Amino acid sequence: MLRGVIQSKSKAFLVFCFCFLLGVACGSFFIPNIAFVSIYSGFFVLITLFIVFWDTVVCRFFLVCLSCFLFGVIRCVISFSLLGFHGTSKLLYDEQKIIGFVSAEPDIRQGKARYIVTPKN
Repeated sequence: MLRGVIQSKSKAFLVFCFCFLLGVACGSFFIPNIAFVSIYSGFFVLITLFIVFWDTVVCRFFLVCLSCFLFGVIRCVISFSLLGFHGTSKLLYDEQKIIGFVSAEPDIRQGKARYIVTPKN
């Protein structure tokens, strides 16, 4: 069965996608405990294993699965470092102060409200 997955490009791609999603799921649970140093050392070990086991097809398949998993974890580390734990983006809303007045009636929706603010000159 494993040979069939390895030889079929579509099944192998599906396994790689699932490994990426599993990495995203694991990375979202353990995000405060993961440091960039451990990710870099993981890449170093992964590249070394790629060089050593390049001739073995099964090992190469599992190493690509492991790299997809690691990319999923990196995706979570980068996104959670750019986003605060409250969901507001540090790149967009950090250290910004708006001084003005509400110039129109607030648009109140379920769970949130939108305000149109005219800045003071």
